[in-house]
Amino acid sequence: NSSNSVNTGFLGDVRVYTLPPTGDTISAGWTPSTGTDLYAMIDETPPDGDTTYNSAATVGLKYEVDMTDLPSDVVNVYGVQTVAMMEKDAAGSCGVTMSVDSAGSLGVGSEKAISTNYVYWQDVFDKDPNTTSAWTRTSVNATKMKMEKTT
Repeated sequence: NSSNSVNTGFLGDVRVYTLPPTGDTISAGWTPSTGTDLYAMIDETPPDGDTTYNSAATVGLKYEVDMTDLPSDVVNVYGVQTVAMMEKDAAGSCGVTMSVDSAGSLGVGSEKAISTNYVYWQDVFDKDPNTTSAWTRTSVNATKMKMEKTT
């Protein structure tokens, strides 16, 4: 990627880690399908569809979760990717954005137009939004993932 990226060449042999959520930080208005913990509804790999989920009926509602730390032997981080499997269950338009919150600076992904079928959505952030430089293991470990209902 040569457009405003820190990763402009072949990265070589790399690993990808899935970092499930570990706790809620903001739960402004989203509703878990059961219980009270939003993060517990989205920590399955792979996602369990209609068994556990979070929902929001009103535009502007947000939630944010802490993520699992990277393994201690990770030295270089080439990017952070948010991934979510989403569907809507009501008529009308539905949009969601996924963001990363690094020390209060947001990297905001593109709005996703959610349909009535489950679809995987993702955004890639190859720069830490707090420093606009490459990610570090420390900055990834402090980052939170945020969801917002936008339409």
